[in-house]
Amino acid sequence: MGGWNISISTLTEEEKDRADIPTIRASQLAHWDVYRHGGLDWIDDLVASGKAVQLAKGGYPNRYTANAADVLPHIEDECVKASEFDRSHRWTVHKERIAACRDDQLLTLYVWDLS
Repeated sequence: MGGWNISISTLTEEEKDRADIPTIRASQLAHWDVYRHGGLDWIDDLVASGKAVQLAKGGYPNRYTANAADVLPHIEDECVKASEFDRSHRWTVHKERIAACRDDQLLTLYVWDLS
């Protein structure tokens, strides 16, 4: 079965290209794998409603941008849904970094195809 790795960062693609590894790691708000059908629906809904923009597709990775106010409420819920499907599921959520985000902060979502 295929799946997706989702990673949410405070860096733009240009900032990431210029950043060192510690900066890239410190910019990460959350990451998790999803193996269930519909695991990307929340991102598709953000794009369809104009709250996110898809910058790249093809799975290596798909890349999106969206405001923190539209993305952050989904993180914990999506991690819980993923773990209900796959009991061995692991995720990382940096709550202190999330709390420091402004609602209008632009985030980058990376969605890697795991198949």
